[in-house]
Amino acid sequence: MLDGLPYDIIFGVVSFLDFEAFMNLSESCRHFSYLLRTEDLCRKVVEVRLSHSPLEAVEEGADQISKTHLTYSREARLARERRITYYVAARRVFLRREAYATASPVSVAILGHAAAYIYRSGVLCYRVKTTLRVLDVHNSARVEQVINLPSLITHGLGRGVGWETGVFTLLSFNEGVLVGLFTYGESANQSYLVAVRLRPDSLDAAEHLIFHPVQNTTQIFARNNASYVYYGTHSVLGSHGHHEWVIQGISLRTREAFPSKVHLRNFVGSDLEITVCFEIFGDHFYALSNQTSFDVEEIDWTSHYHCYRFPLHDPRQDSLEIQDDIWRRSHIEGPINDSWTDLRLDVDETSGQVRIVESRREWKNGGSASQRTHYVQPISFGEIGSESTKAVVGTASGVATPWPNLPADDPLTALLDPDDKPTFSPARPRLPKHVHPGSDSPRTFILAKTKLRYYNPSCGAYLDLVDDPENPPRDGGFRLQQRLRLRIGSRQLAPPATDPLTKMLVRPAEDKDTGALRYGSEEVYRDRNDGKITLWPPEQPPAPAPVNAHYALLNSILNPVSRPEGSEVEGTADERSVLYATGPLDSADRTLILVNFDQGIRLPRPSPASSPANRSTAKRKEPPEVLAKRDVGVMLDSKCARMRYDEGDRAQDRLDQERDVMLGNRSVDSSTSAAATEPWAWHEPATYLRLNKGVWLV
Repeated sequence: MLDGLPYDIIFGVVSFLDFEAFMNLSESCRHFSYLLRTEDLCRKVVEVRLSHSPLEAVEEGADQISKTHLTYSREARLARERRITYYVAARRVFLRREAYATASPVSVAILGHAAAYIYRSGVLCYRVKTTLRVLDVHNSARVEQVINLPSLITHGLGRGVGWETGVFTLLSFNEGVLVGLFTYGESANQSYLVAVRLRPDSLDAAEHLIFHPVQNTTQIFARNNASYVYYGTHSVLGSHGHHEWVIQGISLRTREAFPSKVHLRNFVGSDLEITVCFEIFGDHFYALSNQTSFDVEEIDWTSHYHCYRFPLHDPRQDSLEIQDDIWRRSHIEGPINDSWTDLRLDVDETSGQVRIVESRREWKNGGSASQRTHYVQPISFGEIGSESTKAVVGTASGVATPWPNLPADDPLTALLDPDDKPTFSPARPRLPKHVHPGSDSPRTFILAKTKLRYYNPSCGAYLDLVDDPENPPRDGGFRLQQRLRLRIGSRQLAPPATDPLTKMLVRPAEDKDTGALRYGSEEVYRDRNDGKITLWPPEQPPAPAPVNAHYALLNSILNPVSRPEGSEVEGTADERSVLYATGPLDSADRTLILVNFDQGIRLPRPSPASSPANRSTAKRKEPPEVLAKRDVGVMLDSKCARMRYDEGDRAQDRLDQERDVMLGNRSVDSSTSAAATEPWAWHEPATYLRLNKGVWLV
């Protein structure tokens, strides 16, 4: 029996398990649940695992194949800081991924109302009239940093600047630094990039860092960390007659801009998060494009990603690294519906490697039915300053004609003109873990009804926020009412494939060029829920059947706007939550709603519900993680409770007293004259405490 094996043997066996298998083993029986709670074993699972398979360990040696497991996750960082144990870290990651993949949110809540917002790095920054409010969602903050914009602008630019004619746009937030753009003047021709460092643990809520003049704001974006701010504009005209991106950096230590800008030459694309994206990871700035040419090539074979990066401390043209031979797809795979394309860069929680995440709707092999497929591609760079060999103009040598690298047996080559610039490179096999075909079962939604799209590689799940009105309307009227729901599909690793003849495990495929084994090519994945998409909240019985009271409460939080006419939905997602704003167009009072999958985001717990169903559930004393795996429809009926926030604790009282001291018991005036005498930043209780509207689902 397995439970009779010595601990050393079990320790060795567990070292070869993937993360999900380890957690499932810990749930299999009481013996393993106790055994796998040991910190040494959990630390090994969170920080390091040995290999993909025992075969790889035998052939390459354990010392050469050690890989990080969850080292780059937020939970692992908290464990290293000893804020939580490694067992808690592993369990939080597992429950978070399971909740995401099975469409089982932990909680939903209304966080506030805003005219505009950004949600980056787990922090919500939103504008309410003439103030900015910042809430750390991932750390379950109960206090917001509040910035009075007229006072901030007067503090940085002086009294001569009229706030009434200005517009403040939120651009970025990361590592405690908020970046925005202030534009003012009769023709909005004067602009400043504003950076503010927030201090959540200090009496001084924030300090302004820079007010940097910006000459051109065409398609401006910003990315930052604690030490640098970089912004880019699509404003430089290249020699080919098309506009290109130029990047300017600012050091927050010296509060001065770098003397030179970085011009991204031949970097094609202008639509953020569709054809291009920009991010800061570690000590480098990354730029990614999925376009190959400024002009449409009538005859072409291959599409590549183009990735540029440079060090944050040395933004020069000479330090620019270029990877433009990252194979994307062959055009023979079928046409693409560009309206559904999503492009982004992120960091793998397992390896810490920067990777491309792209979702495309394609007509596979030119068929009549289109399908959404999600692709992941890791990125690696060589030495700084090196430029990778690329497949351009049909030849590695860069000569336009003839085209020796083009497929000789393709009749289209005879139709090429000397001015054509086709690109060709042989198709490269993708690993199964890097390709996730989507499903339209049991139903699909048009683009206008799909408000948000996100793919989560860590749990193999794709998520859409869709508007799915009840038809006919439950109120008996003729106008459809907004009903926002999550549409989630996911997959998981299947048992290892075996050869039907030998009954042995299938070996990894060999690389055609090098002959090396391609580990991961033998993996098999299967869809959860028999390939069917899960819609959450679950469907209720059609009218005239009554609606569950808990479902009605949940629906009132997810859909505070009763009519879809004139309303707009804007959403953002990450690996542990979804946050969206809904409300009338051009409204300064749009509602911000959080859908949370992470039990580590501890918004204040609700009081136990007093219904009989809740009392019967409480008697069973089942842990939250067990309830999290249940069908959502049952949970809504038995465990949904209204959040009741306790605002009277001592910590909150102390913060209120500190704010009174800072403000001198005076109200903040939004006029420019008052702004000169009032502090421009302070702490306040989080808005969601006052709104007191949310549900906890576990």
